[in-house]
Amino acid sequence: VPIPIVPTRHNISIHRPHAEYRVTSGQPEFYLRISKGPEPEIEVIHAVTHGDTRQIEKLDEMFGEHRFKKSEVPVQRWMVAPGLYRFTLGTPLAPGEYVLAQAVEDNGLNLYVWDFGVDPDGGAASGGGSKSKAK
Repeated sequence: VPIPIVPTRHNISIHRPHAEYRVTSGQPEFYLRISKGPEPEIEVIHAVTHGDTRQIEKLDEMFGEHRFKKSEVPVQRWMVAPGLYRFTLGTPLAPGEYVLAQAVEDNGLNLYVWDFGVDPDGGAASGGGSKSKAK
């Protein structure tokens, strides 16, 4: 008798429909300083708004394998100085909600995200982005 196989699905999301930090340029640059460890792997992910939350990615687990579903933007990494990295985008960002994400393996997998939004030119940009940690 066949047994139905149902994967475990995790939706990684942020509360609030919009990020507080807004930019008007579709080509923002990001800088990250690290004190030790390997070169950081950073992703820019387009977040999809569903009601009062923004969905970042879906994680499916089946038989110990992980599969991520996300809308990722190409990012290029440049070392500016020892421990200081600059990240530029391969394509301009369309208006919408995004996160800058860093996956760190430290006693499991931790996903650190910094959320921001892109407004069309002429919109009001504000400072003070927020940082979240998703597990």
